[in-house]
Parts: sequence; structure tokens; C-alpha cells
Amino acid sequence: MLNSITDLIAIFIDQTLLIAIMISIFCAIIQGYSGFGGGLIFVPLVASLYTP
Repeated sequence: MLNSITDLIAIFIDQTLLIAIMISIFCAIIQGYSGFGGGLIFVPLVASLYTP
């Protein structure tokens, strides 16, 4: 049972997704402090990770 769960997690979570999650947390902190600018940081960084 545990082995199948870890296999499922390994399929969906890769290094690129973890980096995107860290970027989104960072942008949420920036937007929380300043009130704007989260998208200005988030979109270019995530666009450089994922191709269209």
C-alpha cells in the first residue's frame, strides 16, 4: 500500500513542480508585505520553468 502511494507521489511531484511551489510561496510573501507585485515576480519565473 505504501509503495503504491510513493509511486503515485513520485509521478506527480518532480523538481520543477517543487521549484514552482517555492516561487509561489515567495510571491505570496511579497504580495502580503507590499499588497501588489506577486504576479510580476511569479509569471516570468514560472514561465521560464515550463514551456508553452
